[in-house]
Amino acid sequence: MKYIGAHVSAAGGLANAAIRAAEIEATAFALFTKNQRQWRAAPLTTEIIDDFKSACEKYHYTSAQILPHDSYLINLGHPVSDALEKSRDAFLDEMQRCEQLGLSLLNFHPGSHLMQIPEDECLARIAESINIALAQTQGVTAVIENTAGQGSNLGFKFEHLAAIIDGVEDKSRVGVCIDTCHAFAAGYDLRSVEECEKTFCGI
Repeated sequence: MKYIGAHVSAAGGLANAAIRAAEIEATAFALFTKNQRQWRAAPLTTEIIDDFKSACEKYHYTSAQILPHDSYLINLGHPVSDALEKSRDAFLDEMQRCEQLGLSLLNFHPGSHLMQIPEDECLARIAESINIALAQTQGVTAVIENTAGQGSNLGFKFEHLAAIIDGVEDKSRVGVCIDTCHAFAAGYDLRSVEECEKTFCGI
């Protein structure tokens, strides 16, 4: 089954994301379960959780049709230990929020070395960050999104994604989200079936 949707606002309550997706007749949607530009958020209440689940059920959205995205502040490959721990704690919170909401996926950007550590060390830190979160949650898959290659962000090469996945212990709970705009900006030509085949066969 192929789904088509959009990233919708959850302003006014998480349940509104499902309502807004239904209004545009989306068969899938993405959302933030908290403010994406803040580290902390109030814990989810039973009322918020129940309202969200009820709205999803009303508009026939299953967890397979919902792709939450984590905070933009999180850097799972941060070169500084204290900052890395802060990111890992925030990522775990994001995973646990998905778990509470009955969501099975969490989309995220891998991380950045900030020009302070080698790429391979940063990729290993990202994989270990995922392992830590997976060990403390159940039923939620960590979905790595490729990046455009801006700054010192990793994930712009498909080989980066492969290296991260290689380091994840429970491979049944790790996936990939291909952002085609990011891929094109990173130099991958996906404009036609032929170019897609050439790109992926060349990896």
